[in-house]
Amino acid sequence: MTNSNPQPFSSQDLSDRSAVATIEGEQNTLQIKLLDDPWSLTHQERLGLRTSLAREQVQWLRRIEGLIEPPAIDDAFPAFLLATKPFAHLGDAVSDAGDRSELGTGATDALQRFVDRYRSFLSDAPN
Repeated sequence: MTNSNPQPFSSQDLSDRSAVATIEGEQNTLQIKLLDDPWSLTHQERLGLRTSLAREQVQWLRRIEGLIEPPAIDDAFPAFLLATKPFAHLGDAVSDAGDRSELGTGATDALQRFVDRYRSFLSDAPN
């Protein structure tokens, strides 16, 4: 069963220490911090993560722009988050859908919640 919650899982959910070690070994510091609470990253850390995932930003932005309800997203939307471990379940649910009709109801709703929740992620304003 796919988890339709667009929020990342908590590190407390990772009871298997080997899973934690694997994540720590594969991810950089900002992505590890993203596991616990994406909103805990500073503005500069968020921008740094976007810079390090620039290719993923372009790919995911193109992929999801036609799958969501208005208002449209622009280059400032953090689509790159879908390429990170905490949001992998949502990225998998979206997969290669070309339009909303190709998504299941749960995936459509989860993607819309994600977009609505993270529209301001890269802004300097407090969440």
